[in-house]
Order: sequence, then structure tokens, then C-alpha cells
Amino acid sequence: MQPAGVTTTCELDTDHFLCAPIDQTLTVDGVDASLPSRLGITGTVSNTLQMCGTYAANVDCDGAACALAEATYQISFPCTALLRWCADHEDVGDTATP
Repeated sequence: MQPAGVTTTCELDTDHFLCAPIDQTLTVDGVDASLPSRLGITGTVSNTLQMCGTYAANVDCDGAACALAEATYQISFPCTALLRWCADHEDVGDTATP
């Protein structure tokens, strides 16, 4: 789960992994505000069938329209969102139909 067309590299140390942060800036035409963001990805590999991790997204705002954006959307910059996830591998066997 990362922005479309964006890649990162990850390193695995025993059962923990850490990926290089993904930095992007969103701009909106006609608005004096830009949203620099950083996505961090970390996690653990439990065994050959399961891994769990966390996405940490940090977003800030630069520009004269940031106060208006905060008031309109009732948020404060900078802001952080965390998403914890787990993935399991399931062997579904031969899926070919006779």
C-alpha cells in the first residue's frame, strides 16, 4: 500500500523489516498550499506464512491557505495517521478446474 507508481526499498534484519521513507508533496492548482508528506513502513515477519506491520503517514502544510484548510476540514497540521496491518499466506492448492 503505497502511492501509485512509487517504489521503496526495504531491509530485513532477522524478523524485522524497515523500508526507506517515501516523501511526496501534493499541490492543488489555484490554492496557496502544498502538503509535504512522508510515509514510513515497518514490520515483522512472524514465520513463512505471516507478517505484520505499520504504515505511518505524516502530513504537513505549507502556504497561506493552510489555516483555511485546517478550519474547513477540522484538522491540525502537522498530522499523523497510523495503519496497522497483518498479511497471511494461504495455499489454495491447484485452482485449475478439470
